[in-house]
Amino acid sequence: MVQVVALMDQELSIMPEKKTNVVAMSVVEDLIYSNTTSSPSNLEIWLRGTQHKVGRLSAGSKITSMLTVNDMILCGTESGLDFTIVKE
Repeated sequence: MVQVVALMDQELSIMPEKKTNVVAMSVVEDLIYSNTTSSPSNLEIWLRGTQHKVGRLSAGSKITSMLTVNDMILCGTESGLDFTIVKE
């Protein structure tokens, strides 16, 4: 299943695994962070221009909310808040 998301004046198509839905998505500069139903405690990292999956971050427990600010990701989880610095 291809999920299409409109981002400003661009349209983005990503192909998550079968029987998977995107729960949350955030775009920061050239990276896209997404949380899916198949891995509720992980954030997938995609390159914005090419839509290639380049990595994954684990929050340790199910992600309930996500906020991206500059080079930081704040994730609310079932066990509390997780804070990650993505770039320096």
